[in-house]
Amino acid sequence: MATKSKQAFLSVIMLAAASAVTLLLYMTRPSTEVAEPEYQPVTVDVAEVVKETVRIQVQAQGSVTPLRQSNLLSEVSGRVLEVSPNFNVGSFVPPRKYYCALTRATTRLRYCGHGRQ
Repeated sequence: MATKSKQAFLSVIMLAAASAVTLLLYMTRPSTEVAEPEYQPVTVDVAEVVKETVRIQVQAQGSVTPLRQSNLLSEVSGRVLEVSPNFNVGSFVPPRKYYCALTRATTRLRYCGHGRQ
């Protein structure tokens, strides 16, 4: 029993000593000064843009070979009578747009077919 009371007494003494050291450090701290940050403007170089045609000459030697080679076949049978103004030579239709347009056309066709019967 004496050991527990001795241990409690030592704990209180250590806590009081720690509190005293903390209070001493707090009271003797240096004063702080709050200063506004100094504004330093950023230097920027500006130049006017002039549109011009520039020819870059590249000197090279060797042969160019394609990474992949493919044969293209037309998917249109018969004669092409008219071409849309939105048609771009050499471009392709992304698969998502193609399948979306196909689904819409199929739905329209089914709807029109059921309406006539």
